[in-house]
Amino acid sequence: MKKIAYSLMAMAIAAFTFTSCEDVPAPFGQPTDPGSGEGGDVVVIEPSGSGTEADPYNVAAAIEIAKAMSADDAAKQVVACGYITSIDDIDTEGTYGNATYYISDDKDGKANKLEIYRGYGLNGQKFNAAGATIIKEGDFVVVSGGLVNFKGSTLEFTQGSKILSINGVGGGDTPSTETIGTKDDPITVAKALELTNALADNAESGEAFVKGKISKVQSYNSTYKSITYYISDDGTENNELQVYSGKGLNGADFASETDLAAGDVVIVKGKLKKYVNSKTGAITLEINQSSEIVSIVKGSGGGGGGTEASLGTADKPLTVAKALEIVNALADNGETETEAFVKGKISKVQSFSDKYKSITYYISDDGTENNELQIYSGKGLNGAEFAAAEDLSAGDVVIVKGKLKKYVNSKTGATTLEMNQPNEIVSITKASGGGGGGGSETGTLENGGFETWADGIPTGWKSASSASSATLTQSTDAHSGSYSVNVNGNESQNKRLASKEITLAAGTYVFSFYAKATTADAAQVRPGYVPIKADGTAGSYAYGDYGNINNNGWTLVSTEFTLDAETTVCLVVMNPKKSNYSSGKDVLIDDATLTKK
Repeated sequence: MKKIAYSLMAMAIAAFTFTSCEDVPAPFGQPTDPGSGEGGDVVVIEPSGSGTEADPYNVAAAIEIAKAMSADDAAKQVVACGYITSIDDIDTEGTYGNATYYISDDKDGKANKLEIYRGYGLNGQKFNAAGATIIKEGDFVVVSGGLVNFKGSTLEFTQGSKILSINGVGGGDTPSTETIGTKDDPITVAKALELTNALADNAESGEAFVKGKISKVQSYNSTYKSITYYISDDGTENNELQVYSGKGLNGADFASETDLAAGDVVIVKGKLKKYVNSKTGAITLEINQSSEIVSIVKGSGGGGGGTEASLGTADKPLTVAKALEIVNALADNGETETEAFVKGKISKVQSFSDKYKSITYYISDDGTENNELQIYSGKGLNGAEFAAAEDLSAGDVVIVKGKLKKYVNSKTGATTLEMNQPNEIVSITKASGGGGGGGSETGTLENGGFETWADGIPTGWKSASSASSATLTQSTDAHSGSYSVNVNGNESQNKRLASKEITLAAGTYVFSFYAKATTADAAQVRPGYVPIKADGTAGSYAYGDYGNINNNGWTLVSTEFTLDAETTVCLVVMNPKKSNYSSGKDVLIDDATLTKK
């Protein structure tokens, strides 16, 4: 009965659409004339419509508007309708999944024609997607997209338009065109299955937020960097919902199938679809492609692909900002199922527990008291006990391991975003001398994580002397945190990343950083320093050994040097010119440290 009602509704929509688009004829031709009728007779159609989904422009009206635009005008978002009279290309097997075709106000194409350049299918679905509706000549379509006068000579819908209906039928009858659930209040898998079952065959819903536990990971698509997996309410393979060709956190690409694992708890945003295989008739209840994960808590190991997946590692910890985002997504007094690794700078030390030999302190990404994460009753390096509150100081940079928690005080209702006890420090770099609980003393190396940038340069990494010779750009491929620095290469010249001038006391230092190649070519980097003379010019460069690096992962590179007296220096990383061992291509640098032995 429901399908009959939907069919009657579709017929009514079709009748309305045909009337609003066909009534009125008009004398407008297209200057590029992609085809003015096979028999040479031009059908005159007058413009009609208002350019909305309820009242789309006919082709004559769309052409009239586009003709009034200049080549420099931005695309005008409109809705237009017409018959498909010719198709240049439909990408059903390639990467893009779009099509270029022409629409006209009459079936024979003897009226005006409008090009739809590289547009997508029903509701924006790619034509190479499983179950996609493929257009054909003679179809009557309503299209939404950007109208342009391309280069002042071609009137068209520019790349990226989508079809709203074909022959009066939209993307399927849905239980609601509104968003179903929210990130903070997602629906269960059971509810999603109920809604999907109620859809017409191959129809999809409005956007939905669904929470479930991954029951199995099916496959990885290396072309689209996506994963097809299944979720259920209890993590078993009963009552599953397929997440078809889904993306990672906030739409990020996955790197491999192992980026997700059974047991991971996810909230997925996407459209529900009742997919019916046209050959076998098999039905799959799914979240259609183009979905993305908006929250993930790992159930066990793994993780990557731009998701919260692994909750960080000791080598690639989360930023404080990312940790706060994850904690905020938890239920009140909820805790992550596995431990997280978080890197931050201590903003304040709150208290020392003599009973537990622990310290409660706060960290943030920049060391200020904004956007802080509380480290509650934390232990020192590798779980060592603290002796006093003075064992930690504001400015110390730490990587901390523990479970994240959204703590809500039952009496006051106050919420604290924290890393719960037990937790421990796995790495610490002291801001200044001293410091119990483990760790090493460092020199004044500013912004070693390359998280802070100004005027296109990482703060603390521009020398006043000639030591800085490379062009630097910000990269989101980071060893930890959000950014690394891309040091440009040159096949005929060595290029250097250099710190600002810093004055170091006499002693032995270790300068270390992580490096990664940007291409599959052989690559090297060479660490070192250069003394700065009294006149501000660079002296003789002192380098350590070359470090061989690749683009499969991050490599730790270090050099040790000794200063006999207080000296002003720039720390440098050479990106060498092309040779048998190096490519002269760009390299990435992150997490630089300077440690005094």
